[in-house]
This record gives sequence, C-alpha cells and structure tokens, in this order.
Amino acid sequence: WVTKQGSHDVSVIDLATDRVIDTVAVGRSPAGVVASSSAGRVFVTNPESNDVHVIDMRTRKVVQTLAAGQAPVGIDASADGRHLFVADWYGGRLLHFRIGQDRVEPFDAIAVGKVPAGIAASADGSQAWVAERDDNRVALIDVAARRVISRVDVGEHPFALLLDEAGGRLYALNVFSNDVSVIDTAKRRVVATVPVGKEPY
Repeated sequence: WVTKQGSHDVSVIDLATDRVIDTVAVGRSPAGVVASSSAGRVFVTNPESNDVHVIDMRTRKVVQTLAAGQAPVGIDASADGRHLFVADWYGGRLLHFRIGQDRVEPFDAIAVGKVPAGIAASADGSQAWVAERDDNRVALIDVAARRVISRVDVGEHPFALLLDEAGGRLYALNVFSNDVSVIDTAKRRVVATVPVGKEPY
C-alpha cells in the first residue's frame, strides 16, 4: 500500500507478482499509511484534507473517513488491531482511535510537543512513542492515562520511528542531523547514534 501525494491515491502492490493490482482514491495529498492485517484494514493520513481514510483490505474500497485534526501525517496501529494512532501535525496532539469490528470510533486527544511526526505503537496499544519533531525529542505516551510519561532527547528533527519491542529498542530517524538515534526503551536513553545519508525520511 503506497501513498501518492501528487495523484491523491494509494497503489496496491501484489508482492507475489511485483505489480500494481489496484489504485484506491483517498483524501488530499496522502502521506502516512499503515496496514493492519489484524483489523483487516488500511489507514491513510491525508494532511491537506485533515482526515484519515479507512480501506477494507479485502474489497480495496474506502469504508470510512475519520476527522483527524490539523494536517495528520504520522500513523501507526497496534499489532492486535484494536488501536489506531495519528499525529496531529499542527494541533500538537496524538489522536487515539479505537478500532471496532465494523467501524473506527472517534478519537481521544493527548497533548504532545511541537509538530508531532512519526509514531510507534506497542503491540497491545497501551503505549505509543511520538517524534516531537521541532523539540528534537521523542515522547512516550501512557495511552490509558492520556499523558506523556517520559521524553528522550534525540538528533535534529526526528521524523520516522520504528519500535523493536522484543529487542527493547526504538529507532528515530533524524532529518537535519542525518542520523539514527538508537534508544534503549527500558532505560529510556539513547545508546547509539548511527550516521546515515543526507536528510533521511
């Protein structure tokens, strides 16, 4: 599932044949995408139309449109298929949606730092990491308590996040400092910095 900002749609690629098998129209300038096999749905953020489109994996049709703050970009879903998280770019919030059997319920909002970007959710959706891009740090959210419980300083302008929950590591891709911060999630501190190419996204 590949978002295409210029044509406002999503390409569906069959990995067995390496070819595009469908194109799904979504909102304006789609950016983030997460496919949840547990939920049977694909979720796409559309920052210019301020919403999230929900696609049924089986039919490859849009089945729901969710209001999502101001310019939603980052997105992730818990592995159990019950929780969806969206970064409200201009609103400075993490939006938490509950995924039901038939539809996604309206969000709860959790205040975070400046320009939240990438998100990495725990498998059960009880916690979520958020890249606070303009604060040069990542925040750990307790979802039930709806608050930030920890923050870790990283490189300049963290954007994308990847959580290796089993390995106890969070990886933050820093656009301006051209590196990856490796965070020990138990100790909640950076344990390594890996230089990469220019302006990584």
